[in-house]
Amino acid sequence: MFTSAPNPDLAATPEAAPRASVDISTADPRQGFRAIFRNVARQPWFTSLCLLGADVYLVTMAYLVSRAVRVNQALDMSPAYLVQVGTFFVCILVAVALIGGYKARRTFRVFQFASEFALAVLIGAALGAFVLFVFFSAGDFYSAQSRVVLFYTAIGYAIPALGLRLLAAAVWTRRARRVPYLAIGTPRELEDFEKYCTRMDFHNPVILADLDLHVVSQLMDDQARAIKVSPRTILQEAARVGEHPPEHGAARRAHEFEGIVLTDPPESYPPHLLEKLARLHFLRIPVYSEDAFFSEIWRKESVHRLDHSWALRQNFQLARHSAYRYLKTAADYALALLLLPIALPLMALVGLAVLLDSGFPVFYRQERVGRGEGKFTLLKFRSMRVRTEEDDPYTRDNDNRVTRIGRFMRLTRLDELPQIFNVLRGEMSLVGPRAEWSRIVADYETKIPSYHLRHLVKPGITGWAQVNYRYGADLDDAIEKLRYDLYYIKNYSLVLDVEILLKTILKVFSFGGK
Repeated sequence: MFTSAPNPDLAATPEAAPRASVDISTADPRQGFRAIFRNVARQPWFTSLCLLGADVYLVTMAYLVSRAVRVNQALDMSPAYLVQVGTFFVCILVAVALIGGYKARRTFRVFQFASEFALAVLIGAALGAFVLFVFFSAGDFYSAQSRVVLFYTAIGYAIPALGLRLLAAAVWTRRARRVPYLAIGTPRELEDFEKYCTRMDFHNPVILADLDLHVVSQLMDDQARAIKVSPRTILQEAARVGEHPPEHGAARRAHEFEGIVLTDPPESYPPHLLEKLARLHFLRIPVYSEDAFFSEIWRKESVHRLDHSWALRQNFQLARHSAYRYLKTAADYALALLLLPIALPLMALVGLAVLLDSGFPVFYRQERVGRGEGKFTLLKFRSMRVRTEEDDPYTRDNDNRVTRIGRFMRLTRLDELPQIFNVLRGEMSLVGPRAEWSRIVADYETKIPSYHLRHLVKPGITGWAQVNYRYGADLDDAIEKLRYDLYYIKNYSLVLDVEILLKTILKVFSFGGK
C-alpha cells in the first residue's frame, strides 16, 4: 500500500521565519465560527452523534412507511403504543451500537462490516419482537399484520443505514489516506513501528522522525498529502500557543497531522519536547503513547516492551476483582443451561458423524490452563486422527491429520460444542482468552514476558483473539494473539463480550473457522 523512503529534503526544511502576530480584535467572527465548526466536525463523537440522529430518523420513517403499506388504520399516538414502538427501536439501535455502528471508521472491510451490521439489526429486531411478545402480547404488535410491519421496519431501516455508514466510511477513509500520523522516537523503535504499520496495512500515511524531529522515513502513497513545513517547525509554533496570540496559520499547520505517536516510553523523551507535545493538546491534536495508539486504533495491546511493571501500570487487578466478573459467571451458567437443550441433539448428530467418519474416540480430551494457571481437562469433538506426543502441537493449513468431518467441524466450530460442559463445571466462560495446552503454555511463559497475564480471567469458548486473528501456528502468532487477549482483559466489560458473541455468530455462519 505505502512506499517507504527516507526524505532528506524534508528533514532539511529550514525553520519558518518569524511572523507578525494576528490582531485578534480585528478578526472576522465568522472565521472563528467556521474554525469551531471544522474543529467539532473532526471529532469522532460528532460523527457518532450524527449517525445516531440519522438512525433515529431512518428507523422511524421505516416504521411509518411499513405501517402505511400494511395497516389500513390511523396511527395510534397513545403513550402505551409509543412505548412499544420505542422499545423495538431501542433494541435495534443498541444492537447496532454494540458492534461499533456509531464509531467513526477510518478503515473499512465492506463485506465484513455489512455482514455484522445486518446480523446486529436482525438480532436487535428479534430481541425487540420477543420483548413485545412477552410484555405487550395483548397489544396491536402481536397481530400477524403487525409482526410483518416490524419485519419490514428492520429491512427498511437496515438498507439506508448501512449505505449511510459506507458513505461516511468512504469520506473518513479518503481523508485518512491523505493526512499522516507523525511518529517520534529512536531509530530502533521507529523501525519496529514502521514494520508493524506495513504489516497491518495501516490506512493513514506515517511520517517517522527522530528525537530531533528530523524526518528519517515515511510510509506514503499517491493520495497522501505532503506536509508543507517540517515537524520541527510545527512543534515550535505549537510551543508558542498560549504565550501570546498565535502566529497566523500555526493552528492550521498543526492539523497537518492526524495525530502524533511516541514509539518510546514517554519518560525517555526530553522535557522540552514533551512540553511542546503537551501544548499540541490545546490544538486538539492527539498525542499517543504507543500503548494508547495500539489500543485505540487497532484494539490490541503493544507487547514488544512487555514486562512485569507494565502489568502494574495497566492496573490489571481490575479484571480479577471486577464486579462484572461475578455477573459474568452467573450469565455463563444461565446461558449454558439455556443452550443445552439446543446443543444436546446437535452434539448427538455431530458425535455420530465423527464415529462413522473415523471411529472412536468421539471426544478429544486435553489438559489446558485456566484462570489462575489452574489445570483442567478440556472436552472437544475429535477433529483429527489420534495423535501422539511427538506430533506437531500446532494445526497447520491443509493439515493432513484433520479428518473429513473434522474439517467441516472446524469451519463451523461445531467441535467446540462440548465445552459447554466445561462452562457448567466452572472451568471456562463463554467468552475469554483461548484455553491453551499446558505443554505449550510452559514454553510460552519462558519466551514471552508476562504471558501469564492472560490467565487473570477464565478461558472462553470464543474470545477477542479468536474473532480477530487466525489460529496460532508459531511463537509469533502467540504474541499477536496475546495483544488481543490483553486488550480484552484490560477492557473487560459486558459491551465487549456482546460484541464478541455477535462476531462469533457471524464467523460461524460464514465458515470462518479453520
